[in-house]
Amino acid sequence: MTYHFNSALKTYRITSELPEGPTSTTNEGGYICERLVLSDNILMEASELYSNHYGFWICEDIGRGTQREGARVKLSPRRLLEGYLFNDDYFITHVHHRVSGILMGYAFGLTAPDPTSPPASGKKIAWITQLVVHDEYRSQGIAGRLIGCAMLAIQNISVFGIISSHPWAVLALMRVAGIPTPDLDLDFISQHGAACLRAVGVPYATEDMLVGSAFGKPCLDDRSDAPNLVSLALTNFHVEHGWCSRIIEFEKKRGWPLGDLPEAHEFFVVVRKAEKR
Repeated sequence: MTYHFNSALKTYRITSELPEGPTSTTNEGGYICERLVLSDNILMEASELYSNHYGFWICEDIGRGTQREGARVKLSPRRLLEGYLFNDDYFITHVHHRVSGILMGYAFGLTAPDPTSPPASGKKIAWITQLVVHDEYRSQGIAGRLIGCAMLAIQNISVFGIISSHPWAVLALMRVAGIPTPDLDLDFISQHGAACLRAVGVPYATEDMLVGSAFGKPCLDDRSDAPNLVSLALTNFHVEHGWCSRIIEFEKKRGWPLGDLPEAHEFFVVVRKAEKR
């Protein structure tokens, strides 16, 4: 893997080899990961990828008037901008296939002062607001590359955060933070999660949405087979989770620390960046 830094644009470009993808007809399959400046073209590309590869609604009508059960979840460029790039301290990374040019994935996020550190420290929290990878290029480490590429050009990151229904997005964030899967600090989430959420100002989540044992709300009901809730946000985002449930069951064998994922919930994670040894 090679890192290229453009000092004028203050951006990094990463080139790295990947296994040959389904759209590649040669042995030159690979990707280019870049940290970008916002543009209409980037928003259009991201909107198209999200609308074709994110997921499906499982509720006939969730109060927004246009969603239908089984239909793909879609987001317009305008809604992407307003909902996921909502302050000036944003960052955007994307991955294109080096041969075909296809957009393989992207990450949106932003930074804010770290509420767990002294104000004079200059430490920041990096919050991933959206992370999407093309169906045909998952399980290739792209999510981690997207987050890692952004972090190369941002100084003083001390805390990472994400709200996501996809366990692999959570694990990618933890890897970039240097946190092994079984070592997730639930006490840190319990003590600082709400403050981090307030600091970032995420418009689609508030601290009263936080549920799970980390917040003293461990279950939905008293059934013996009730899902094990650890650290979640009740976002009422009614997306099909069948594939996530299968991944969770697989990851539980490797120390998955966040329990189950009921309908209308997403995992809520904040982690302190591991100190370099």
